[in-house]
Amino acid sequence: MHIIVVGASDIGSQLLDHTTQEGHNVVVVEKDDATTERAAQNHDCLVMTADATVMETLEETGAAQADAIVSTTESDATNVM
Repeated sequence: MHIIVVGASDIGSQLLDHTTQEGHNVVVVEKDDATTERAAQNHDCLVMTADATVMETLEETGAAQADAIVSTTESDATNVM
């Protein structure tokens, strides 16, 4: 499955643990540089430092072909985009 995870902090990192261990093709979009670096070091997936509310970012992640897009940020506005 092609899965996009927006936000890689608490819940997002747990989701990354599960999805990458299952062998899914995972792309992470995270705004915070330190969180992005941590996700890249701990998970076998593509990690982007970007804003997922920007259409170009979603296009770069392959959102049109994604089986799932899961938003786990602390921002309700971002999570319901």
